[in-house]
Amino acid sequence: MKAKGLFEPNLLWAGVILISAFEELLINELYFKLAAEMPRLMMVGLIGAIVLAVVGIARRVAPDALWVSRLAVLVGLGTWLAVVGSPALYYAFGAPALSGEAVIAVSLVLAAGAVGTPWFPERHWSSFRRVAAVACLLFVTSQPAVAYLRAPVLSWPERRQHIDVPSRNEVTVFLLLDELNAKSSGPILQALKDEGWVMQVKPLSAIDDSTSQVVPAMFTQRRFANAKPCGLNTICSQGNVLDFSKIVASRPDVDVVGFYHPYCAIQGLRSCAHLAPASPTFDVKRWWCAALRRSGWLSSMTGGHTERDCSALNGVVWDGLAVQVEQALWQAPVWERGGFLFAHVPLPHPPGEKPGGSLVEHYRTNVERAALLVGRIAQRIHQVPGRRARIVIFSDHPLREGLWCGSTQYQHNGCPLAPEWKDDRVPLIVAGEPSPVLSQIESNKDVFLLAQPAR
Repeated sequence: MKAKGLFEPNLLWAGVILISAFEELLINELYFKLAAEMPRLMMVGLIGAIVLAVVGIARRVAPDALWVSRLAVLVGLGTWLAVVGSPALYYAFGAPALSGEAVIAVSLVLAAGAVGTPWFPERHWSSFRRVAAVACLLFVTSQPAVAYLRAPVLSWPERRQHIDVPSRNEVTVFLLLDELNAKSSGPILQALKDEGWVMQVKPLSAIDDSTSQVVPAMFTQRRFANAKPCGLNTICSQGNVLDFSKIVASRPDVDVVGFYHPYCAIQGLRSCAHLAPASPTFDVKRWWCAALRRSGWLSSMTGGHTERDCSALNGVVWDGLAVQVEQALWQAPVWERGGFLFAHVPLPHPPGEKPGGSLVEHYRTNVERAALLVGRIAQRIHQVPGRRARIVIFSDHPLREGLWCGSTQYQHNGCPLAPEWKDDRVPLIVAGEPSPVLSQIESNKDVFLLAQPAR
């Protein structure tokens, strides 16, 4: 007797495939902690519910229509490919990201499969669905273990001399200002100059164009093209793996403040603060705005007023994250006890808090806000007379015109950018104790080579 209802084999294997897609998104969400994957998590759950309902109704109306339940497996595979497929291919085989044409081709193949399933022998179909489901599940569930085994143990920050006893009279600050152009760093330089700091300045090429790719490259000095989370603390890019829990602080006085990457998994830190935006779980407006960002059709149907409201809300949420990071930064022990501080700050990364502001307005305001923070850091260090100090300021990537001008946040407001706001370089600013290795650094993946004691 064939299984019926929820225990129908096609539904069970379709559920396995959808669960693996859900797990992949959950890994991404728990790694980045930005609530960015919550809409897609809900989408996968909704697809599962719809498939269950449609198959249940169809089998009651036409009990012999076996192809309807087989279609559930194909829907699951299509969802898995949409969620996991492209980064999975690169992670496993080094294959490039799927193009739009490739996605259409895969969709046509699945559609053809849906039409052809009534004539596909059951014994062959049974093997196909089982192999497909197990492969999807194994790929996702095996990632954390495989990545952990492949990830190297790293000592960080880079050093050439051992420090057993932290010195209150020595401070090194590494400040990653997210999305700062080299050409836009004038206010940062002026803030340091106003506090009397001597500087070395050098524009650098960015090894990649996203934070998920650049920060792992900084820790490993290896490229992380098409990087994807492959564990709660691990990010992968084909043969390259970085597990933050396998990074060991090279000195006992390291403080970290940041967001996005799981910095607090690093072992041996004196203190750490990982911040995240306010949760949207019970905020209906945030969910609605997330849907508008992901659907151009839905956005066009609602009109400009809703889009402006959502843009303002995004600015408030991002500003709240920036405030949290700044507050945590001032709580770090480094200011009183000396040592090494790494801070990843979500400035001048858009958006800004001003409702209706253009990309240029928001970016200019955020650069000025970052400059105020740099000035306060420079002033705070000098509150202890006679301190040896170095401040290293750098960025992950320049302002991404294509990304922001194509977003609902700015596509109708202040794009494209004027030439003075376009740049393909990021700044490297070394204030205070000069670094002898500065001349060796051409890309931002090498910035931690500057993490030598300021002696």
